[in-house]
Amino acid sequence: MKNKRIMVLGGGSSQINLIKECVRQGYFTILADINEKAPGRAFSSSFEKASTFDIEAVSSAAEKNNIDAVMTAGTDQPVLTSAAAAEKLKLPQFLNKETAASVTNKRIMKKIFKKNNLKTASFEIINKDFTEKNLNNIKSPFVIKPLDSQGQRGVFKLNKITEIKNYFKETLSFSRENEILVEEYYDSDEITVSGWVNNGKIYFFTVTDRVTFENPPTIGVCASHIFPSPYINAYRDEIIETTSSIVENFNIKNGPIYFQYLIGNKGLLINEIACRLGGAYEDEFIPLVTGIDIRKLLIKGSLGERIIDSDFCSLKPYTLNSFDKFVSVPLLFCREGMISDLILPEYNKIKSLKYFSFLQKQGTIIKNLNNSTQRAGYAVLLSYNYTVLNSDIKYLFNSVSIKDSDNLNMIMKMDEHSFYRNTRRYC
Repeated sequence: MKNKRIMVLGGGSSQINLIKECVRQGYFTILADINEKAPGRAFSSSFEKASTFDIEAVSSAAEKNNIDAVMTAGTDQPVLTSAAAAEKLKLPQFLNKETAASVTNKRIMKKIFKKNNLKTASFEIINKDFTEKNLNNIKSPFVIKPLDSQGQRGVFKLNKITEIKNYFKETLSFSRENEILVEEYYDSDEITVSGWVNNGKIYFFTVTDRVTFENPPTIGVCASHIFPSPYINAYRDEIIETTSSIVENFNIKNGPIYFQYLIGNKGLLINEIACRLGGAYEDEFIPLVTGIDIRKLLIKGSLGERIIDSDFCSLKPYTLNSFDKFVSVPLLFCREGMISDLILPEYNKIKSLKYFSFLQKQGTIIKNLNNSTQRAGYAVLLSYNYTVLNSDIKYLFNSVSIKDSDNLNMIMKMDEHSFYRNTRRYC
């Protein structure tokens, strides 16, 4: 049997573990990325310079390399590129091109929500010539988003229609479309559902709090993921029912799912959905919680190998109700400045610390925070006692540092965003 060849789309921090796992399993692993200095390149067997948004370039590179599978993780738009390239080259795929488009383009996504009475925030899709009349059905504040981007790029919370006009061009700069999405702001907490669909059957992995912060007018930048979400107690049945409705109405038959919900005084609304592994290092903490190595599942399915029920045997049927493990994934961000030194945490004094990594290097210039691509590092902590977990989080933020040229710590103190709490605002 020949040594199979896999192409991974994207070489950022969210794809490195997948690249490493492909190589570890003995596959010739080709990284496709427009960035020749992508961090994942160092771990790959080969490199192709191709934008993960460019279907033709990826398809051409995949054909040239005679690949057996194409995949991605932790990022939205390459999901469509992967599905389209696989379809063109007659390779195995989780999603057909139509379904992949529906979970990566908010114009299609929102219309399916509306058509099937799936509850979401009021919205309109507008072009540069919009008028106030186009937004008569939406109350301020407004949230504007690109239709086909990722990582909170071009997402802003605005109070006036005149501000939408001012920010329209910037939001559109992160898109390949000529229109943008305008939503009615929903004061809420956010949760994420991670799972897997196998021949139409849903396996729920985790429900986490996606804790975000605002740096006006930026909104929705993730500070941490916390497991388990206390909202599972009050919203378990609705989460299961809504997730099942999404899977059915979007014709999702196989592969990973990553759905984001908002919970506020109007109840549970769908924020947006994706068919990928999450980008907040779910590939590291989900195996700790469930015993299921989702990277191996992704590789197996992408190669067209059959995934069966026994692959999920370590998943307890009561996982969603299980509160015997507590996980926090704090994401580190920095104030503006140039990095001169990186000080690692004291592993031996933080018993719950399972993984830690800096994502920036010495000499990197950090700009004003405005989206999720500006992470400076992350950690994964797990404990069987949330009091211990919270104590370790505090110690982590006190011991780790990213120094500037004046020897001052640049890390923004957001430890409280990462603490586990028994309840949230709308429980």
